[in-house]
Amino acid sequence: MKLPAWTYLFVFAAGIGLAFWLMRGCKPSAPDHSSLLVANDSLVKVIADSSKATAKYKDSMNLVVGNLLKEKDSSASIIKEYKIDLHQRGEDIQGLIDELNASESAKDTSRTLTACDSLKNQFASAKGLVGRYIFANDSLQKLNDQIIAAKTEITNRLSQQVTETNQAFFSTQLTLQKIEGDYNKLRTAGNKKFALGPSLGYYVTPKGGGFGIGISLTYTPIRF
Repeated sequence: MKLPAWTYLFVFAAGIGLAFWLMRGCKPSAPDHSSLLVANDSLVKVIADSSKATAKYKDSMNLVVGNLLKEKDSSASIIKEYKIDLHQRGEDIQGLIDELNASESAKDTSRTLTACDSLKNQFASAKGLVGRYIFANDSLQKLNDQIIAAKTEITNRLSQQVTETNQAFFSTQLTLQKIEGDYNKLRTAGNKKFALGPSLGYYVTPKGGGFGIGISLTYTPIRF
């Protein structure tokens, strides 16, 4: 029985509609990575702000270290002068001791008493000089300790910043790899072997061949 022409058109249109509906239902939706991207941007911003804060902290601590080094140089200069004074004072004291021994050998009482008084004054002055030298040396040691502590703190802060940056970089890489993996899965999902849709062509059946319109299910093992 020969069907009217509109029947073929209806079948063809219905086939197109059915194929379109099935394609929409089978096609996977694009993954939503907005939350991952927001978290990733937030992490990058936190690291950037932390890096700026660390840089400011480093500059501030370097200024402190610079001032401590100036104080250290000043203290070292004072100690150097104290050493020279102590050496000179030691020579003066040794000279008075020699004078005392000479006056005693000469049995010159007046000369001996004068040497004793001078020696007593020199010892008192030398004692004060030694005390100032010890105090200056202790101050220099404290300055050295402060400089070492400041430099150690700077090193620790920079090391912590490097660790946090590496961790953030690793986390960012994982996020980007996840996004890339999801899109690769989506692209792979589109390469399906089966296809359903309307067809127009020459058909061969046990009853013979002829042109016709219909709906076909095909399997394509190789795609170009």
